[in-house]
Amino acid sequence: MPLRTWNLIHFILFLGWGAGSLWLSIRAGNALPGRVVPALYKDLYSIRLDSLQLNLEKLLQITDAPSGLSRKLALEQLPISRKALKAADFWVRYMDPIQYRGMHGVLPVEWEVEVFEKWEPPYRRLSGGLFLVETYMEEPEMHRDSVRSLLLAAIKSVGAFRQDSNRRQLDDQAHFYFANRLFLLNLAAIYTTGFECPDSSRIIPELHQMLLDTREIYRSFGEESAKHAISSGYDSLYETAISFVAQFQAKPYSEFDHFSWIRDFVQPLYSMNAHFIRQNRFRSRSLVDYALSDAADRIFSKNLYRAQEERPLFRRVPDSIYGEVVRLGEQLFYDPLLSGNNQRSCASCHLPSHFFTDTSVRTPLNFNRDGRLERNAPSLVNASLNHLLLIDGEHLSLMDQLAAVHSKVDEMNGDVGTTMKEILSCEDYHSRLSKLASHTLNPQPGFEHVAAAIIAYYTAFDTASSAFDDAVNGLAELDVHARRGFNLFMGRAQCATCHFPPHFGGIKPPYSGNEFEVLGVPDDSTATRLSPDPGRYRQHAVPEMRNAFRTGSLRNVARTKPYMHNGAFRTLEEVIEFYDLGGGAGKGLDVPGQTLSSDSLRLSNVDKQLLLHFLGKLDDQLDYKPAIPLLPESRRKDLNRRKAGGVY
Repeated sequence: MPLRTWNLIHFILFLGWGAGSLWLSIRAGNALPGRVVPALYKDLYSIRLDSLQLNLEKLLQITDAPSGLSRKLALEQLPISRKALKAADFWVRYMDPIQYRGMHGVLPVEWEVEVFEKWEPPYRRLSGGLFLVETYMEEPEMHRDSVRSLLLAAIKSVGAFRQDSNRRQLDDQAHFYFANRLFLLNLAAIYTTGFECPDSSRIIPELHQMLLDTREIYRSFGEESAKHAISSGYDSLYETAISFVAQFQAKPYSEFDHFSWIRDFVQPLYSMNAHFIRQNRFRSRSLVDYALSDAADRIFSKNLYRAQEERPLFRRVPDSIYGEVVRLGEQLFYDPLLSGNNQRSCASCHLPSHFFTDTSVRTPLNFNRDGRLERNAPSLVNASLNHLLLIDGEHLSLMDQLAAVHSKVDEMNGDVGTTMKEILSCEDYHSRLSKLASHTLNPQPGFEHVAAAIIAYYTAFDTASSAFDDAVNGLAELDVHARRGFNLFMGRAQCATCHFPPHFGGIKPPYSGNEFEVLGVPDDSTATRLSPDPGRYRQHAVPEMRNAFRTGSLRNVARTKPYMHNGAFRTLEEVIEFYDLGGGAGKGLDVPGQTLSSDSLRLSNVDKQLLLHFLGKLDDQLDYKPAIPLLPESRRKDLNRRKAGGVY
């Protein structure tokens, strides 16, 4: 086809988002008064991909043009192209998240691994697409080559969704409800924040249009598969949700009520979708939602996804006696027999009364008591909700983490052989471990049984809910200041762009991998120099991971000082101030590759108090017994002088 003819077609399709858009809308059945019958479901999928590709190609043509107006025209075209992307988001984000990064990546290079591949070394993924294009265009000088590369990557990714490997997913009717599940999770955690929309004034209008576009997907699917169409109750609530968002379109973004949005609309819709999945015994064939639980009815539920094995080693132990595993684990948690000198226990650094950390020190004493460890003791509450463990993601499983702590010379300095001899010298331990080990593949009591019992003890607290959970799940009320704090957290304060609901950490939908961020954490609260700790770089030596640390959960954050990997900040006020000023770079430190914006958030004192009030509502309501358990006697008299909980 001659180039002049091809350009004419582009002009017809895109002129003012008019003729071409109208043609596509007529095919989709959602443009003309009186509303025509929706396009067939698979046709609608193709139409949306066609629209997206044409929009991306138009944007590429504009940015390629030498005219001085190209930046202005490109910035006018960008929101239109984003709408075309969001119109297909329901499918493409679910079908192939790797290709999706090519259309809408938020970092130029990503190294995060998904749960199904976390046993393999991370690999480099180049992103492309509209978020990065807009970021580059806003710079003082638009680098056309970079923008062109990002747009070509996006166009190439669109082509991947036309391939049979992706289109075949449409043949299985179950895919609709699993794609919808991810869509609803993103309505709660992504679409209403600035995570992937750099212009806050467009977030709510873009959300509203996306809800309308997804409504057409719902109707098209229902026309094609009446048996599996969404229920009338779901449809009615969804319409009300659209109206709810519509009232905020002309208002400042800061006025959007994130709390009511999730509690009154997203959460009930998610519950209905989950019920339909179970009712029809649908099974996902995608690795994307590998971690998500079909049994979870609520987004703000501790069983929404699985990150760690729930019962490592003791999976086959009957429920009737699993409580014995937990009780044994509690004693072992307090027993200094696990240390090389019989003076240190797990509870030495992870005090249950301190939400399983130590709030009295920046970092714990080292084993020899002649110095302090480099990093603080993380809370063990909700540790099982992380795919990668420790602040630098060193370990993949809780079993590996515990074994490493036991053997590290500056922590427990233990030896497996010696530890097991001393533990089994206690007849009570020997008898109970033997009984429980008989239910495992290895009936001989070993260190793995000890480790699994300890893990069973502290993960038993991971089912606890917070006051905020109860409120957002409709089980209790939330005071107005906490609601305002949450809305600020999700919106203008930009906290939720890294700390995603429901656990407010660096695990975003579909909750399949941990994120690491470069914040520019200082060596101490004076912020005169950057912390020398290389973070994730120690485990994965690539430039993007230098000084990067795992984004932790903010659950129980009000009860688990000090903060940051090195305990640099003693109060949450200091932490909020650090973020408000733009992290290390905002405070004048040289932080190459900082992923946190160095611009000030300009939070007022009232804003900061509202955030603190909300964060206090994230404390889990732990059923903790303050009494320290008695330790069993050993045949060795010298071991009977040991102290429950350790000496230091």
